[in-house]
Amino acid sequence: MLRIRRARRVAVIAATLAATIVTLALPARAADPAEPTVARMRAEGYRSAFAEANGADPAVTWPSGLQAPAMDTDGSPECLDYIWVRGPILVESARLAFDRPAGDDPTLYPSDHLGIEARLEIDVSGLPADGSAGQ
Repeated sequence: MLRIRRARRVAVIAATLAATIVTLALPARAADPAEPTVARMRAEGYRSAFAEANGADPAVTWPSGLQAPAMDTDGSPECLDYIWVRGPILVESARLAFDRPAGDDPTLYPSDHLGIEARLEIDVSGLPADGSAGQ
């Protein structure tokens, strides 16, 4: 009986989430805030997880401080990296990651971009408490 109730609950959650379309987007390509990409993401209903948690996007995610041969150094430092969320996602926190150099080399970072990490939760407050689909 317990398994049936759990299975029903999972089915209700899946159906509800499918109906509300929870989306998490981690673009593979960095986007300059002045490019249309950022405005388009916002126009499509995406929210920056970092901005939602902290009131604004970070000032700089590129360059990180990495110094290496043949790396791209064109452009001014700015925020190029985002975690985009859409739908009933609660952003509990977000912070910069990979933002410290190696202990023995101040020019050695994990990447030429700083990372962003976020703690997210799917808001299931609209789901029925008894696991029924309301049918």
